[in-house]
This record gives sequence, C-alpha cells and structure tokens, in this order.
Amino acid sequence: MRQARAVSIEVYVDGSGGDNPGYAWACIQTGEESFVSLPAHTNNEAEYLAIISALRHFGADHDELIVYSDSRLIVSQVSGAYKTKDERMRQLKREALRAKKPGHEIRWIPRERNVVGHRLETHAFERRPASRIDAHETTKQTTLF
Repeated sequence: MRQARAVSIEVYVDGSGGDNPGYAWACIQTGEESFVSLPAHTNNEAEYLAIISALRHFGADHDELIVYSDSRLIVSQVSGAYKTKDERMRQLKREALRAKKPGHEIRWIPRERNVVGHRLETHAFERRPASRIDAHETTKQTTLF
C-alpha cells in the first residue's frame, strides 16, 4: 500500500448525458486525466460517477484532496444540504461517501470555471493533456488547440 502524501490535490470533474455521454476528471497538478464514455446515463449519474472515480483514484495517495464539480445538486446532496430522493442517486451518494475520507472535500464551482466541463463538451480530451491546462482557465477564456 502506498503512503498518503500531505500535498493538496485539486481535481475537476464533470458528467454529461448529452452529445458526448460520459464522465471525466482532470488534475492539473499531476497532469492526470480520465474520460469514460458512458451511454444511457443521466447527467446526474455521470456527475456522481466522475466524483467517485476521482476520489478512488487520488484518495489513497492524498490526505488532502479537493474535488470540484459544477453540479450544485450533487455537491449539495453529498454534503447533506439536500435530500437524495431517487434510489439510484442514494446508492451513488453512498459510494461517494465511502470513497471520501477525512481531509477530502467536494466543492461546487461555477460552470464557467470548470475546465473539465468545457473539455468534455468539446471532445478535447484527446487533443490536450491535463498537464497543459492553466489552473485559472475558464470556459470563456479557453483555447483548446
């Protein structure tokens, strides 16, 4: 088992049920990214799966982890501020809470600040590695090519 590092890692996540269904995450500090094609899932399911995937991938190695999501609903459900009525969403919430450890946070960010959301929408994962994303990039300012 690898020993957890105290370095704080920030991971941006997004899920989509639209034209490019799936979920993605990217970590600017490490340059790591993941995109999983996921047909037949809702945006909310995909968002939960992105959060769970990021927590599982980085959680064991990092005591301090911040996962940024632009889904106010999902972030509010995980924090307990909103109830989770749908059974499938409750199952995904439980998975996320099991993967989340002390020192790990899930925070909401505005859509325009979520670089992963823009890349997911524009199919840019194959074109630009996460290590080349500016940490302060926004949807309005992004140039992916």
